[in-house]
Amino acid sequence: MDEVTIENFRCFRERQTARLAPLTLLVGDNSTGKTSLLAMLRILWRAVVLEEKLPRFKDELFDLGTFREVVHQSVNNGGLEQEFSGGFTIGDFTSEVKIRQGNVRPEVSRLLIKNSTASVSFSRSEGKVTADFITPNIVEKYNLDLSDNLNLEFARIRDHEIWGVISFYAYLSNKKSYANGDSPLNDEDMNELTELIVNPFTLLGQRYENSNFSVIPWANAPVRSKPLRTYDPDTARLDPEGKAVPALLAELAHSDVEQWETLKNAMESIGQKTGMFDEINIRRLGDDLSSDPFQIQVRKTSGDGNGQWRNLIDVGYGVSQILPIIYVLTKMVESFMLMLQQPELHLHPSAQAGLGSMLCNVATKRQILVETHSDHLIDRVRMDVRDQKYGIKPEDVSILYFERTADDVQIHNIRIDEEGNILDPPSSYRKFFRNEVNRSLGI
Repeated sequence: MDEVTIENFRCFRERQTARLAPLTLLVGDNSTGKTSLLAMLRILWRAVVLEEKLPRFKDELFDLGTFREVVHQSVNNGGLEQEFSGGFTIGDFTSEVKIRQGNVRPEVSRLLIKNSTASVSFSRSEGKVTADFITPNIVEKYNLDLSDNLNLEFARIRDHEIWGVISFYAYLSNKKSYANGDSPLNDEDMNELTELIVNPFTLLGQRYENSNFSVIPWANAPVRSKPLRTYDPDTARLDPEGKAVPALLAELAHSDVEQWETLKNAMESIGQKTGMFDEINIRRLGDDLSSDPFQIQVRKTSGDGNGQWRNLIDVGYGVSQILPIIYVLTKMVESFMLMLQQPELHLHPSAQAGLGSMLCNVATKRQILVETHSDHLIDRVRMDVRDQKYGIKPEDVSILYFERTADDVQIHNIRIDEEGNILDPPSSYRKFFRNEVNRSLGI
């Protein structure tokens, strides 16, 4: 994604646009909407790409509450707004979504997708849908009564499926009794609309190879699971807290030695960059690999291959907290976007800086959004841009600074130059980091 817009959503009242880059850093005081922006991105992806008409305000990581808790509470207007909206752009593809409180659950009241040559939109109101289609050859508008069930295409449009919208348009265009004029959907029109639908997939596929774009953006929790002395084999799937990471590592080491060695080498490389560990190992405590417990071990070496293996629970707490982050960044979960909340928690400043380099490296393969309070991490990113490491350029980094105002939160889009300098930050930006340091020192 290149940009995201947001309006009347939680703490954001005025319509704002945030620039997203291969590596986007979200910084600001607590409760200024950083996590809310991440949640909004997932809501938008579900509505536009997965075509969900009933938004989810509660998933594995983001529990936003009811519609009344999600929509902005405007002091100036004396109460709740009636709907909130947002959208995102990828290249010349643009989307716009409006969400309001329905009869029982919140619902998408308007959805627009467009590129430079075509657009499709529809709005829902009191059981009816107004559908608009625009290509270089056509401008059509239909008022559709959802109480009827004309055919399969009509049923699909009722479920907010864009492909159903196009199919239904083809149906209407060839049924004069339902069409506004005699303009059948020809091959050129269909190609324009088809290209519009697949636009985000095509554009993302050009940027990130072998990604599964039907999967929502992946998000890690700010606090990961505690280390255990022993683990049991499991078939669990990856979770935001990283509870399943040890079992996933053990399963891979057992089932695919070649892939395990590749992943192990990548994880060890990051462990070395952050100074957390040099090697990682799965220690089996029995002969039955499918049922007997195992341990996760790490060790620091002096360069000669020597060093004592230590149980994960017996080393610094930061190692267990960074392990799920390393796994996600090296394993490449099936999503083009990775959202990391405060990955620097429990890390020494030097490890936080090393984490910044790790993010620069991976940002060439996946889009990464990082919610952070670490000046050390941000400074390392700036220096890696200056030193031209990992191929990351100034335009590949966006810093979003969230500043609270009386009845709103302002998102400041901050860029860096080729020397890693922060360009034109608001005066409160540097004060924010000074306050963080003073707070950590108890001043």
